[in-house]
Amino acid sequence: MSDKFRYIIFTICDFAFSLGGSSAVIVVNCISPDNSVGYKLTLSGIVLLVFLILTAKSLFEKSYRKKYDTLLQQLAEATSPEDKQSISLTLNAHKLKNDIYQRLMVLLPFAILYIVTWLGTTSLASLQSTVGLILASLSAGSVFSVIRKPLGEKLSLEKITRKK
Repeated sequence: MSDKFRYIIFTICDFAFSLGGSSAVIVVNCISPDNSVGYKLTLSGIVLLVFLILTAKSLFEKSYRKKYDTLLQQLAEATSPEDKQSISLTLNAHKLKNDIYQRLMVLLPFAILYIVTWLGTTSLASLQSTVGLILASLSAGSVFSVIRKPLGEKLSLEKITRKK
């Protein structure tokens, strides 16, 4: 299986678990039938959708990409093997720290919400289970995201070095 194909598969799994699975859980658990208008989104569903939108925003931040592109350009322009090695080590360290930080920031609001609902009254039991399912879905998406990053970087590096 080629790296590009694996990258596409991991991207699809990351999206499906991170956003698709979470949206499905919200729709199934927070939309209730209403005889007058068809279906109605509960307040819990609205709050969860806001959290999901903020989560999607954090997934697509550009700051990491700018720093990463700068390091890749330095790597492509480096001539000595020592410079290439040091830039590669810096690049790998930056990628790992940033991947972990980004995924923790994605999981943090749902982890907090899960704990708050767990400590809440029994009337919040359905919200707690919904948030738990979303947290599990986002965690699975995080695994695919972290697995996908090195493949994407490898493909990006190959594309840059082919241009040179």
